Amino acid sequence: MNNLTKEGDVLFPNGKKPEALLQRILELSSISGDMILDSFLGSGSTAAVAHKMGRKYIGIEMGEHAYSHVHKRMKSVVSGEDQSGISKALNWKGGGGFKFYELAPSFITIDEFGNPVIDSFYNDTKLIRAMCKLLNYTFAPGQKDYWKHGKGQGNNSIYVTTQMLSVAMVQQYQTIKTNDKNM
Repeated sequence: MNNLTKEGDVLFPNGKKPEALLQRILELSSISGDMILDSFLGSGSTAAVAHKMGRKYIGIEMGEHAYSHVHKRMKSVVSGEDQSGISKALNWKGGGGFKFYELAPSFITIDEFGNPVIDSFYNDTKLIRAMCKLLNYTFAPGQKDYWKHGKGQGNNSIYVTTQMLSVAMVQQYQTIKTNDKNM
C-alpha cells in the first residue's frame, strides 16, 4: 500500500484505490470472463486490475484525465510495462487489448429561444450516419436515389432530413419507390 501513488504510473491524489484491494473485491465477486463496470474510472485502477485478472470490463470517464490517466495506464498494462500493483503477484507480462471510445456531443442543444434543436456539430453526413446507427440501419447513401441514406432489413431504407415533410413529399417518395419495384 505504501507505493500506491506509483501504481499504474499515473498520479491521482486522494482518489486512487489500491490494486490489491480491487483484486480482492473482484476475486470475491466475480470469476474470469465476468463483466466489470466502473462508471467513474478515475485513474483506471479497476480496469487495470480487471484486465490483469482476465475479466471483461467497461470503464466510463470524462475529462482530460481519460486520456492522461486511463488511456495511458491501459496501454502500459497491455504492453506489460506496468509492473506495479498486482502485476508481480499475477506474473503479469502484458497482453490482450482494449477499445477506447469518445462520445460525440449530444444531438440536441437548446437554442437562444429555449427550443431544442439539432446541435451545429452535426453536418448532413454526421447526422445521417448517427441516425442510421441509432435506428440500426447501415449507412449507405444511394447513388441514384438521393433520399436513400441507409439500408435496413429487407427493402427498408432511411431518409434523414431536418426539414418538415409534407404529405405531397411522402407521396412523391412512395411513387418513386413503387416505380422502382415495377422496373
